[in-house]
Amino acid sequence: MAEQWELDEEGIRRLGALTLEQPGNPVFMFTPRPEFIL
Repeated sequence: MAEQWELDEEGIRRLGALTLEQPGNPVFMFTPRPEFIL
């Protein structure tokens, strides 16, 4: 299941934008490497 969440650079940027707009967004917990968003 974890491998399913492997993201490319674009995917990471999109997730980063989502978490920045909504810090409480559950998608943050599913990101393989949260440090990219911080």
